[in-house]
Amino acid sequence: VIKSAKVPTKTWTAMKELGNLRNLETLDLTGFRNADLEKAPDEFFQIPSVKNLRIYSDAETIYAKVFLATGVEDLYIKSSAKAAVQQLIIPDEIGNMSKLKKLNIELATGTVRKMILPATMQSLTHMEHLETTGGFVFGGDVKNYSNLAYFKSSGRVEGNKIPAGLENCTKLKTLIFNFSENDSFPDIKKLTSLEELQLYNLTSAVKVPDSISSWSQLRILTLEGKSGDGVLQLPEDIGSCTALTAIT
Repeated sequence: VIKSAKVPTKTWTAMKELGNLRNLETLDLTGFRNADLEKAPDEFFQIPSVKNLRIYSDAETIYAKVFLATGVEDLYIKSSAKAAVQQLIIPDEIGNMSKLKKLNIELATGTVRKMILPATMQSLTHMEHLETTGGFVFGGDVKNYSNLAYFKSSGRVEGNKIPAGLENCTKLKTLIFNFSENDSFPDIKKLTSLEELQLYNLTSAVKVPDSISSWSQLRILTLEGKSGDGVLQLPEDIGSCTALTAIT
């Protein structure tokens, strides 16, 4: 039983025949460029059994036909290192991936860019894991992501802000975020299930809310200020976080 297929670069041989592999779960297309994906027949992205899809993008906008794979639960996008591409635009059609649970966008080493996410992503209510090595710019909010457990945006990109509605994601266990600018601590007091909180590029004027001291599951806390801005002020009763194993 074939469950995983890494398609050779620039080879569409037996493309439609892959659709007959009813147990195919993983499809790896990272060997292709956007222009190659454009030539692929629609049927190739409509294999109903595929749950994990891996693609490569060397253009500013990902071709919409990729999102014909409506049964995908895990989508990995590797972005190009081309200097001319400073942002990656995800088309509205991603909203059709109603079963999507994990979205991971990896940027080439040394690039600093942002992901433009459409408002249609608000409908992806099964999302559990959202991650990029760049920055996110949301066209909507994530207030309906009731199953979100992991959120990471580690790139220092202009306009990078914690998305609206994240405070409603009460199952969130990991929050890693690199601010581009901020004048207050994010409203995360309701995220009492957090086990790992890492916030970077904060200003020294920011005061961490006292409510953090009641987070009984918090194990890792990292609060890093802007260069030269001094030490951030922690709550006086931070010692109440008895599960903490690391503070930096």
